[in-house]
Amino acid sequence: MSEHRSDPSPALRSHPRRRRVVSAVTILVGVALVAAACTGDRDLGAPTGRTATLAPIADWDPTALPALPAVAADGPAAPLPDAVVLDGPGGLSTSTRPVLRWPDAPGGSVRFTVRTLSGGDLWTAESSTGELRVDEGVLTQGSVVRWSAEGGGRTYGPFPLQVDVQRVQVQPVRSFGAVSVA
Repeated sequence: MSEHRSDPSPALRSHPRRRRVVSAVTILVGVALVAAACTGDRDLGAPTGRTATLAPIADWDPTALPALPAVAADGPAAPLPDAVVLDGPGGLSTSTRPVLRWPDAPGGSVRFTVRTLSGGDLWTAESSTGELRVDEGVLTQGSVVRWSAEGGGRTYGPFPLQVDVQRVQVQPVRSFGAVSVA
């Protein structure tokens, strides 16, 4: 019976000296790349021989920029908390009076229902358009409920719905001159 060796043949083994040379070259290339990246602001997209420089513009004030030109626009000038439309599984409302919508509602009457998580009915109303705004006082800040719609022998939902009207008040805002970005 022959003895099996797991040791590779001498031709496949690396010499310690070769390993040291490869390690040294790898380290030198890495240091050279880091040094090149840290020493200049060369624009890699610029033609050879040109470098890009970013000099500060003297006396530049972002609050002194001219207003944008007036153009025709549509929609509200400010967000409307009552303009929340829920039409499926995206169940976060920043309004206590969201519009519930069944996108492919069958013709005829559609009954919308808002239920507690335990199944108790909170609100039921009918619509012929496939969408309906929840009445005032049904939902409050922090409410977590399910809503569904029924019509034409079909059911749409139930879908989760969480009311968080404070979300807008706690969202971080960054100011850039006269402009605030949420």
